[in-house]
Amino acid sequence: MTSTVLYFSPTLEQESIVEQTSIQSVVDVISNEADVEMVVCPNWPSLIVALQTTPGDLLVVFRQDFLQKKHMMLDEVLTMLSSLTKFVSDKHVDIAVVVAGKCDANVIAKMKRNNVLGVIPGMRFFDKKYSIEAYQALVNRQSHWPAIVLLSVPCDNKKSIGLTDRQYEIFVLVAKRGLSNKQVAQRLSLAESTVKNHVSDILTRFGLKTRTQLALANETDIIKYKSTGS
Repeated sequence: MTSTVLYFSPTLEQESIVEQTSIQSVVDVISNEADVEMVVCPNWPSLIVALQTTPGDLLVVFRQDFLQKKHMMLDEVLTMLSSLTKFVSDKHVDIAVVVAGKCDANVIAKMKRNNVLGVIPGMRFFDKKYSIEAYQALVNRQSHWPAIVLLSVPCDNKKSIGLTDRQYEIFVLVAKRGLSNKQVAQRLSLAESTVKNHVSDILTRFGLKTRTQLALANETDIIKYKSTGS
């Protein structure tokens, strides 16, 4: 079980005293209320040392807004962190991202492709209970993608959306298992064009535009559905 969080804030040394104090206050709150050990790493060398010397499995957390300050791309930083954790440490290391606002489906999908374990709603931008819940889940190696950080999708999460039995079968294969139209067609012995039409109709019913949004909304329980039985 992960017991220590390495809070990686590589712009900390260049921040104002007010900003440094604010970051430290966040770390203090998380340490006390989420009951996790926090180690602040203000630069890359300090992160390397912490990875090598901190006992137990680790969770590396970095703030998304640091990317803007350093003019870096998300993929770039995640690749660097992933490579670093593999080469300088023989322990299990997970990565999570503190977000300063809501993220669209493409950003979330990019994080997942880069093996990010989950996201943490920044305490200064969301209610602190969401940050605490995130840390408590992540230090226990539970993936965490809370709906609170997702951009709203144009569908009513209180209203069930009727799907036919066939549409529901396709919904499961696409949203839950990530199969392509061709794979779904082969699995259900349907024409690929028929599957494509069904997928298009499903997206329309949920008010979504892409398969990624459908999978993400399903995973975070944003959407509800019911079979019409027809």
